[in-house]
Amino acid sequence: MKFRTWIIIVQLFMIAVLVGVLAADLGETGSDESKHDDILIHFDQKDLNRMKETVQRFSERKGDNLMLIEPTTDSGRLIHDFYSNGKELHWVKDDTRDAWSSSPGKIEYVCKAIELIETGERFNVELSQCNVQSDGEKINVISFLKERL
Repeated sequence: MKFRTWIIIVQLFMIAVLVGVLAADLGETGSDESKHDDILIHFDQKDLNRMKETVQRFSERKGDNLMLIEPTTDSGRLIHDFYSNGKELHWVKDDTRDAWSSSPGKIEYVCKAIELIETGERFNVELSQCNVQSDGEKINVISFLKERL
């Protein structure tokens, strides 16, 4: 009888520990997601704020990573991967899923500068000092329409 009581106590202890670990894990996941979102898909105000943070981090010479999944009006989405060590940034544009793209495939820009430029209708993310451009030329890689913000 004493042996059974001991087994029940051990089982209850194990269950309590597992519940505690699961609760702690769920709490951490929720706080990470609300703090930082590294996949931009809506191109709304939240995503624009995250893009502003990325540009700011690069100006402070800090690394960052983003994935932007840009909707298109006629077919598949365009996927952009951004990663940086704070000194150099890599922007990979993948339009292999867009059947109507004029140049389906992937292109990678390796650049030394990134800016967020506000125009009348949109905010444009522009790269400069890249491996595939002339001096002074800027590459507009993605835009946030103000009407969606």
